Amino acid sequence: MGSSEASLTRRRSLERVAGLMEARSVAVVGASDSSGPGRNVVRNLGAVGFGGRVFLINKSRRLVNGVQAFASLEELPEVPELVVVAVNQRATVEVVRAASALGIPGAVLLAAGFRETGGDGAKLETELLAARGSMSLVGPNCLGFANYAECFAPYSGPLVEQKHFGNVALVSNSGALACTLAGAAAERRISFSHVVTMGNQADLGLADFVAYFATKSLVEVIACYVEGFDDGRDVLSAIQSANEKGKLVVLLKAGRTRLGGRAARTHTGALAGSALVQDSLFSSSGVLLAKDLEEFLALIELGSRSPDLAGRHVGVITTSGGERLLLADAVEENQLELAELGDAAKDELQALLPPFATVANPLDTTGAGIFEGDVKTHYAAARVMALDPDVDVLLASYDAKNGWEESAQSAPAFVDGVMAAHRAGVEAGKPVVVISLTTGSVDSVARDYLEEHHVACLMGLHPAMRAVSLLLRRGQAKEDESKRSPNAASIHHDGSVGTVAGATALVLGQREGVQLPHAVALGRLHAVGLPGWDSVTAADEEEVTAAADKLGYPVALKWDADVAHRARLGGVALGLKSEEAAREAWRALMLQADELGIDCQGVVVQAMVEGGLELFLGGLRDQQFGPIVIFGLGGIHVEEVGQVAVALAPLTRAQAESLIVSSPCAAVVQSRADGGLLDRCAIVDSILAVSELIVDPTVLAVDVNPLVALPHGVAVVDCKVIADAGLAAGAPGPGSSGAERSVPAR
Repeated sequence: MGSSEASLTRRRSLERVAGLMEARSVAVVGASDSSGPGRNVVRNLGAVGFGGRVFLINKSRRLVNGVQAFASLEELPEVPELVVVAVNQRATVEVVRAASALGIPGAVLLAAGFRETGGDGAKLETELLAARGSMSLVGPNCLGFANYAECFAPYSGPLVEQKHFGNVALVSNSGALACTLAGAAAERRISFSHVVTMGNQADLGLADFVAYFATKSLVEVIACYVEGFDDGRDVLSAIQSANEKGKLVVLLKAGRTRLGGRAARTHTGALAGSALVQDSLFSSSGVLLAKDLEEFLALIELGSRSPDLAGRHVGVITTSGGERLLLADAVEENQLELAELGDAAKDELQALLPPFATVANPLDTTGAGIFEGDVKTHYAAARVMALDPDVDVLLASYDAKNGWEESAQSAPAFVDGVMAAHRAGVEAGKPVVVISLTTGSVDSVARDYLEEHHVACLMGLHPAMRAVSLLLRRGQAKEDESKRSPNAASIHHDGSVGTVAGATALVLGQREGVQLPHAVALGRLHAVGLPGWDSVTAADEEEVTAAADKLGYPVALKWDADVAHRARLGGVALGLKSEEAAREAWRALMLQADELGIDCQGVVVQAMVEGGLELFLGGLRDQQFGPIVIFGLGGIHVEEVGQVAVALAPLTRAQAESLIVSSPCAAVVQSRADGGLLDRCAIVDSILAVSELIVDPTVLAVDVNPLVALPHGVAVVDCKVIADAGLAAGAPGPGSSGAERSVPAR
């Protein structure tokens, strides 16, 4: 797909979503006065004051809210722009077929019982897609959507209470969770512009809705709850585009990719679909990732009220010594930096506060005056801190809860503290964020004040601190953007989105793989320019000793078997310095394989590598993102330690360089390269080689562990290549007999 074709596809996607979200006439099939989704949709259209035309349809032509219904779509006096289908799944297919024939542009499908149920449901969804023609669909298995900004709610869920539409668009796979989130957000006075439930994403999905909201000037935050998708590159591209347009994208991802075939039996396979891979790719596109619902809500609230939060240093003020210590811990744990108060500020605070107060950041004002109804001291202290030049953001922590036995003692103290901190921040020209260490209800007077003055009140210590940390890091990244090298996990490749090497990325989870013999795997790697290390495959004890004599001692022996983590299972013997040691190691390896029931055809004999840095280099066709490359430190603990960086393949040379820079081992690679201890250029070449191999449609996974980086060149000491059993078992690489392979290191 060329750049112009991709641009046209994106434009059509935006037009399709806009046609649904901004429709001015709608038909509700299954409209009724009885309880159910049809009644809910009719009620919600009226509740938001929809000013367009509404046509009600039920087979008996019953009145609904005193309005005459039609028996079918064919009886309507005009073709509506949207149809909401609130009937069972089998009837839904027939309604969609009829709507398509009439030329209705789009439909919202509420019924469940499709792909999510598997079996017959999946077949029915296939039938549904065939029946829709060119119609745009939301769902099935969803609640529809609410467009508060344009008073349009073809939506069967409960509407949130809000004084006006806001700047947050919520997009959710789950209808039920969208209701939960919308209710919790409304309690915090977060106002929505849109709420969209996508259900099965049979047609329009996350990428389409994110791209659409990125174009809406009134939307500042796009909040996404996601369970799954199969167009990961389109999703990343849409998020990146939204980020570039200044939108804050917050994402809570549930579920992990399930791997199929034998590719899971590699380090790369074990990492694919993991939080590590997903977090790396999502973060590179500019999204803010939430770990749970509380963090999700905190990020939404902070982003909607302080989208341009920036700076490095925070000043923290509270009225509790206990909270002060907890706040200090949370600041450090969430990688925030406390401002260093200047001497002038410390002197002022010492004069303001009681003698027993500790003048430091975080600052405990000891509640001086605030609990007696005199907030002057607390306000003055907050003002001194906010005015300190090293403070970029003022965090004010108070007990926000109702429920004290004498409510007159609690609520005023909280309200007074909030107002004092806010006034101080305004005078100093610094942003203020209010934090409540626990969650729960908040005094209504305080909520009114916070909403009126657009101040975030974040609930829960760690969700609050993490939200502040992520927003500040985002602000810093925006400042540094022009100085950074190209993004390792760049989403755009040759102007195309979602395709690689001219073919749609294949899904690993749906394909059976076969592990190639070691010699053949080396041949595949050698064919794309990756040098191996001297090795010979041996089938018996005599071949082992002959190979060791040829290669020269010391040698290593490794099972030539389809297993992961050979070293953990006792399938590797290193540093064998004599024929006797080699024979003994052979017998021990074969005995261990027999005891474990491992089908081991022989061993790979290799000369030992002297020195070098062990790295990990992998490639895999991820179920959600297509071909990816993974790079980091090598060894048996690569999965547990997570010392890797991830990028989408294919990579340019600049992107391969950036992958190294973004990896956790960047410093050690740079240090050794500066000292002449490794060949950085050879590492880049190796990354490009794996990138080239993994976009080959016959290859499902590549594992090079370790890739030993030497002063001159690199050496592939161990590797696995998983080939697609249905396309190619993997012909031997150039110069390989399939039985023996000896490729010198560069």
